[in-house]
Amino acid sequence: MLYEKLIENHLKEDSIVLNDSFRDYRYSDLHRMALDVAEKMREFGANDGERVLIINRNTVYTVAAILACIHEGLCFIIVPQESSVSQLSYILDDAEPCMVIDTRKEFLEGMERTGRSINNIQSERIIYIIYTSGSTGKPKGVIAPEKQVLFCIQAINEFLKNGPEDRILCLLPLSFDYGLYQLFFALFFESVLILPQNYLIQEIPRLLKEFDITAFPSMPAVLNLLLKMGYLKKTEWPKLRYITSTGDRFPVALIKEIMAALPNVEILPMYGQTECKRVSIMPMGNKEKALTGSCGLPLKGIKVWLDDPDEMGVGELIVSGANVMAGYLNADDASSQYYFTHPKYGRSLRTGDLFRIDNEGFLYFYSRKRRIIKVKGIRVGSLEVENFFAEKLEVPFKELRILGMPDEYCGETILLIISSDSNEEKIIAEVKRVSSELPNYQRPKKLSVIKAPFPLSENGKVDGDSLMRKALENGTLSL
Repeated sequence: MLYEKLIENHLKEDSIVLNDSFRDYRYSDLHRMALDVAEKMREFGANDGERVLIINRNTVYTVAAILACIHEGLCFIIVPQESSVSQLSYILDDAEPCMVIDTRKEFLEGMERTGRSINNIQSERIIYIIYTSGSTGKPKGVIAPEKQVLFCIQAINEFLKNGPEDRILCLLPLSFDYGLYQLFFALFFESVLILPQNYLIQEIPRLLKEFDITAFPSMPAVLNLLLKMGYLKKTEWPKLRYITSTGDRFPVALIKEIMAALPNVEILPMYGQTECKRVSIMPMGNKEKALTGSCGLPLKGIKVWLDDPDEMGVGELIVSGANVMAGYLNADDASSQYYFTHPKYGRSLRTGDLFRIDNEGFLYFYSRKRRIIKVKGIRVGSLEVENFFAEKLEVPFKELRILGMPDEYCGETILLIISSDSNEEKIIAEVKRVSSELPNYQRPKKLSVIKAPFPLSENGKVDGDSLMRKALENGTLSL
């Protein structure tokens, strides 16, 4: 059904739907490419319901591989191109895909049969699995059934109103669900997806103008950098209709600056997680609400509420509805607790994020309960990185901790705090060595070496706030 709505329903019109900076692609082009990939996958023995790992390079080949999987009833597992060998090995063992498609290689040349053959664990059709860092120490694969995917595409677009006149600039990786759904929106609603290759940030104004962009999904870190470099004030884009942001806190001061630079453009803060795709979006025409720090209203048809709100009305956000995904692949007890069945609302998710909801139903993000750091909108599990360093470091240490530091450009930057009596130069060298084995977004950019034990809270756990203050007093080193 999804392939029909994305491709087959539009073949008669055969309008342009994608441009990768080199050429235009029509629905018929993508259909033909998808069928070519599908034929090759069948030759490799891929069967309905099995899983395929796609290593993403944000090219039209990635698009063809995604569409081929959907066409063939295969579940695609899409990972960033900068994934490390150890991360790929972990996902191969956890997901057991029947084959790998490496889109960093030439078209149809990057396929490899793994020898595995595991069908989807659900009776319903699964479209994709995206691995996301979590608070339990290891990445978890979020399972996205077709029903949820279809709901999210349509419910989100009720706010965005993408249509045949829209041109969406996608600078987001397709391995990030925020980027993946830009592809779905363009195909489903006959917009044009601009998927540029090897762009520099100073080229964004040119891309916005050259392609008459109407929709610009972005991140606070990118928008802030464009402002600081003066790019949002030098050029006018009369066709630009809206800018969205998700995956990170959207500072009110930044929203105000963007509104001043682009007074005719809708600035739409949003909130969501891979586990439930999108929860809320700022409706158009609500400039005042955006300037109060709200991330919008819930999608139509879903239910949100706060668990155990405090005297200020702040509590953990719970989400229920057709946007809630099917859970984690191979979920352990620690991670499966976040999904549960509510007696009245059904399938629900504990987001681990603290919110306030005003009397009009608008959501306000406060902080995260789980130990997640957002680096340029990418979720980094603190425990996952801590475990990696604890295993790999060859210098003696007592304790180590990963914390997020506010950063003007990245949203947050990773701080590694180590309690050790070892020589500081040796620690720095070791941290750099271990960091080189991680993708760039997971690498600590700051280091603090302290001699004393980590401060503890009343319940005997490490007190993150006190530890951060201690690290800042002690001083941090740039890595």
